[in-house]
Formats: sequence, C-alpha cells, structure tokens
Amino acid sequence: MFLISPRARVQCSQDSVIIFNWRCLSECKPLTIEISNNRGVCIFRSDPLTEAPFALPAKNLLKGLYYYKVLSKDDLVTMGSISVK
Repeated sequence: MFLISPRARVQCSQDSVIIFNWRCLSECKPLTIEISNNRGVCIFRSDPLTEAPFALPAKNLLKGLYYYKVLSKDDLVTMGSISVK
C-alpha cells in the first residue's frame, strides 16, 4: 500500500478538504487515519477504511499544526503534518 495524497506537509485553510488517497499493491487491508494536535493528543481516528479516497474537512480543525498517521492494523504506513491557517 502506498499513499498518493496528501503530501507529507500540507498547508490549508479551514474551508479546505484534505483528501487521503492510496493504492494497494496486493490485498488491501483496512486503513485507519489518526489526526493528533501539536501536543500529541489524538483528536480524530477514522473507522477502518477499505476504499479510497477519504475526505477530511479542515473546518473541523482549529488553526494550528496537526500530525496525521495512516495505519494498517497496528503498522505505520506513513505520517505527515497538516498546517491549518
């Protein structure tokens, strides 16, 4: 599995939608997306996702810096940051 979007560092406004899109190279296992604030507190965790894409409205995020993780079961697939302005 590899992540197509978002990039590792995303800058957006609160009226944006952040699109998580991925491709599976073989059997696609459910993915979970976690969003944490800059203090490391998880503020969002998706239900297991089996189909791409997943849209996250930035209007649910206050202005600031966030970190995302994409997990397959307990394995980290990728991570990055989201800066909401």
